[in-house]
Amino acid sequence: MKKFFLLIIISAGLDAAAQRVVDLSKPENINIIRQNFYIVGNEPFSNLQYVKVIEGTPFYSDNWMKGTVYFDDGTGYTGLYLKIDMLKGDIHFRAEDDKAMIIQAKLKGVVLTDTVTGNSHHFVNSAFWENNDINNGWYQLIVKGNASLYKLNRKIMRENKLYGSSTTEQQIETKPQYLLVYKQAAFPVKKWKEIPEILQDKKIEIADFIKRRDMEGKTDADYVNVVEYYNGL
Repeated sequence: MKKFFLLIIISAGLDAAAQRVVDLSKPENINIIRQNFYIVGNEPFSNLQYVKVIEGTPFYSDNWMKGTVYFDDGTGYTGLYLKIDMLKGDIHFRAEDDKAMIIQAKLKGVVLTDTVTGNSHHFVNSAFWENNDINNGWYQLIVKGNASLYKLNRKIMRENKLYGSSTTEQQIETKPQYLLVYKQAAFPVKKWKEIPEILQDKKIEIADFIKRRDMEGKTDADYVNVVEYYNGL
């Protein structure tokens, strides 16, 4: 089967069978792909672009993880092995010849599953939230409810040239950034003290909860506890 993802155009005549999440690991679904998609190109990934990295990683996980990708209309594909490049925002999939390829189609969501623990990690692309203040990238769903908490593992690359050498070394630092989806709007949390203002219908209760627990917003647990408390009110 041809390499299928890299830039995909959905045909106007999608049949009912394609209006769902299709498992591409099943041979019987090959015809669905061929009937409903047209492949116009592909883009292989070269590890050489990160060969100078001596610390950190650009990926959510360096390991291939079983995954599912979703489009804006709710259709999707599962049965893939994926990586998320958090530095560039690219989604990589493992082709049949074990080469890493970059998906060029516009995706709304990605789900990665840890085959050891069975835990799934859900991500949403920032492009689908209409807020120019949001940093671009793939945001991981941490808490779901009336208020939902998302986390971006923002990657920052730093370069250092060794003294007396033309060699450059790269280090990738991970800095978490949080986002709240509240009343169908997305709000980046730039400062910890902004949370009560964002969750304004329970502003007093949230501020009191944070004060009583002496939280400073320095850990994931602080954000999770506040949002879960709000959703339980």
